[in-house]
Amino acid sequence: MSDGGRKGARMAEASERARHAAMMSLARDLKGDLAEAERWCDAWEGYAARRGVARGRYFWDSARGWIDAQRTFVSSPPADGAGVAAQVTRVARVDLAAK
Repeated sequence: MSDGGRKGARMAEASERARHAAMMSLARDLKGDLAEAERWCDAWEGYAARRGVARGRYFWDSARGWIDAQRTFVSSPPADGAGVAAQVTRVARVDLAAK
């Protein structure tokens, strides 16, 4: 394997370890619900991919901020990550209608 190949493999492994650590931290805060934590991580990855967020050193730190903000508005992640904004919009509309 070339140096570039080894470096890419190490980066992928580090990224996977960071994802796992973020998921475990979130699961701990969700009272041990690892499946929900994984769905939130999947939703973040979908959002980040659509927005062109680079997978740099702080990718998963940013994820936690985004996930916490989303959890303020919705109780569970959408299946594909695309519906979070739509869910938040519906909540905002209901809130405005109640006034």
